[in-house]
Amino acid sequence: MNSQELARHIQFTNVGPDMTRDQVVAHCEACLQYGFDAAMLAPCWAPLALDILRGSTTHVASAFSFPSGNDSTGMKVALVRTLMAEGVLDFDFTANTGFLLSGMEKEFFTDLKGVADAAKAGGAQTKVIIEFGLLPTDALRRRAAEMAVEAGIDYLKQSSGFIKGVPATPEDVAFLFQVAAGRAKVKASGKIDSLAKAQALLAAGAQLLGTSSAVAIVTGATRMDVAGAY
Repeated sequence: MNSQELARHIQFTNVGPDMTRDQVVAHCEACLQYGFDAAMLAPCWAPLALDILRGSTTHVASAFSFPSGNDSTGMKVALVRTLMAEGVLDFDFTANTGFLLSGMEKEFFTDLKGVADAAKAGGAQTKVIIEFGLLPTDALRRRAAEMAVEAGIDYLKQSSGFIKGVPATPEDVAFLFQVAAGRAKVKASGKIDSLAKAQALLAAGAQLLGTSSAVAIVTGATRMDVAGAY
């Protein structure tokens, strides 16, 4: 896989609360230069990114209910519809971990399905973050992934990289890939900061990678200062 092919598997990510307008512009310009699959940005920057990337092969993606997942289903659906009206058709959002840990499976599933249905109605795809760092057992992780697939979510993702975020590992990717069994795809995120890590995650079954180290990865460089990478 050459660097151009690799870039098509990467969603270049910066959803930090201190991101500035100039940084958004530079982020999008890097997407244009390297041909990343998407520019993953906070909802407030979506209109600007859409203007910059219009007509290119890189689309705009956005993350909401991030990283807590504690917004109501109605709030999540409203944001999906708002972003779709602006032109964004690719979303990452966090599952409501508290529902699952409370044994409230019906509420957990209904929340996922509400988002998935709203997105599908507008032709958008959804990627749900299942915070492996907050789920203490493989049984809970498997149940969360199974319900996400049943709800119609398009991609499973193991971490936001923020709340007890665990680094993406080939083992976790393979776990989600096995649970999905072709019914959904897998996106990996969390400390993906080198070409070697990216290649290992793709080999394990990830179709997309979310990382703030995208430029370093496609240029074959290993990012030395990884403290801020996600």
